[in-house]
Amino acid sequence: MPSKGKIQPGLLGRINEWRVLRTIQRSGPLSRAELARATSITAPTASKAVEALLRDGWLLEEDDADVRRGRPAKKLRVPSEGAQVLGVVIDQPQCRLVTAGLDGVLRDETRFTTPESYAALLHTALTWAQEHLAQPKVRTHGLCVAMPGLIDYTEQRGLLSPNVHITDGHTPALDLQNALGVPCVLIHEIHSLSLAERHSGSAQGLDDFALMDLSTGVGFTAVLRGQPFTGHRGLAGELGHITVNSGPEARLCGCGNRGCLETEVSDLSLQTAMGAASLDEAIARYNAGETEIVNAHLDYLAIGIAAAIHVFNPPHLFLNSRFLQECPALLPALQSQLAIRTLKPALDDCTIRLAQGNKSEGVIAGIIEHLTNALLPTSLQELHLLDPALAP
Repeated sequence: MPSKGKIQPGLLGRINEWRVLRTIQRSGPLSRAELARATSITAPTASKAVEALLRDGWLLEEDDADVRRGRPAKKLRVPSEGAQVLGVVIDQPQCRLVTAGLDGVLRDETRFTTPESYAALLHTALTWAQEHLAQPKVRTHGLCVAMPGLIDYTEQRGLLSPNVHITDGHTPALDLQNALGVPCVLIHEIHSLSLAERHSGSAQGLDDFALMDLSTGVGFTAVLRGQPFTGHRGLAGELGHITVNSGPEARLCGCGNRGCLETEVSDLSLQTAMGAASLDEAIARYNAGETEIVNAHLDYLAIGIAAAIHVFNPPHLFLNSRFLQECPALLPALQSQLAIRTLKPALDDCTIRLAQGNKSEGVIAGIIEHLTNALLPTSLQELHLLDPALAP
């Protein structure tokens, strides 16, 4: 019987593999000697972990192209070719199908109109994934499905998606996994966006921040000590469904309520309020001086942001919105409304910036994060047996 409190050799090997992979993911190509120094693992132990990761296709070892004289040094890197991960972004009015190497760099993206049935959605995603799995000499490590709404992480099931009701009650990742035979995971789109922001966006190097997505609906997450706060089952963060407009003109939300935050301030809702045929048209009209409708909704957004700041006290808040990104006058106007709606010490303690990540990058970050952490039980991180500086 294993001794209580001791880490067994097999488990220690998996921890070392995780640390080696995480280090190269964050630092870029390293020699074996550099890797041993960076991880504080002995050279023989680091090499053993490297051999396992090479065997499983997570690393490549090749000559360093930067060495111009003398014996070429071998560098370990995460492969960008010969291996791939897949992503399915479920959204309205379009879904996305995305591929990338294990380095997270996007290869291609295909968009299609969101179908009217779950069966049609699954068929489209499955057909596309099977084509990519059939590519010769390319190993597919896994697939991530990102979507909005209430997601039960314990069952990998969508419970209620006000903007994409065809997913209600369904398990798209598990259905794809059963059909494809590769690891698949379901993640809330706001959690995938926070991963993209932390991996390659404005939140690089930050362990504590909040992110609000204002694109199709309104999603929110607070990232604490490097991990998105998901709540008991994954249902936390539905800030878009607090009621901000109780007037007779309040619009009906997909959740069944009226006057929800997302019916007043999302990019899609602002486009609808302006009567524009597309978001591009709505943004162009705003920048041309048609500002009254959008500016009238800014106070609702300030109410939602103030609630997030007061509850979570984040040091940084990132906003994902094309309206805010492409209409330079909007952010200063929003800051003025926030000064009215938010307690000054809390607002002064929070830096508000525009997000840089997108949903395609997010779904790829989601599957890479899932597969990396699958190298070891997550309970080990909770017990602080890993170097906190390397924690995801």
